[in-house]
Amino acid sequence: MVEPLLHRHANVAIGEIHPTADFATPGFGAAGGLGMALAVFLNAQMQPGVEELLRWVDFDAVARNADLVVTGEGKLDGQSLQGKVVSGIAAHAKRIGVPVAVLCGRIELTEHELRSAGISRAIEISKGQPLDYALAHAEQNYLQAARNLFASLQSAHRSPQPRM
Repeated sequence: MVEPLLHRHANVAIGEIHPTADFATPGFGAAGGLGMALAVFLNAQMQPGVEELLRWVDFDAVARNADLVVTGEGKLDGQSLQGKVVSGIAAHAKRIGVPVAVLCGRIELTEHELRSAGISRAIEISKGQPLDYALAHAEQNYLQAARNLFASLQSAHRSPQPRM
């Protein structure tokens, strides 16, 4: 009942106040339509959030000095590659030649999709666990997955050489 009313008001706003706006504009549906409201009523410009975040933290400069970037994602799937933080991190790291490892609850991407996105390694921290159990033990699962990741890196590179 409320949703049709909201759509009607959105159509009025778009049609009368900002006729060039389009519901399909990326970011307009984010945060319950806040992006659209800011663009329509305040003439805000839409920017991909992950790009702004990476710019604010000077990600590229920091990552250039890293041997590996480790990030996380709840479910690593097609949506993860469409502007979410993990996709931005992977794209930037790929561009500067730094491998990326992702610790995640579930993996729903193929090896090809992972590699194409710039993800060198994806670790499913709760493999085989029922969802309710995985959620209840997420912290322990992430810690164990991180320990395993870094132990495997340590054993693979007994005497790591700094990257140039």
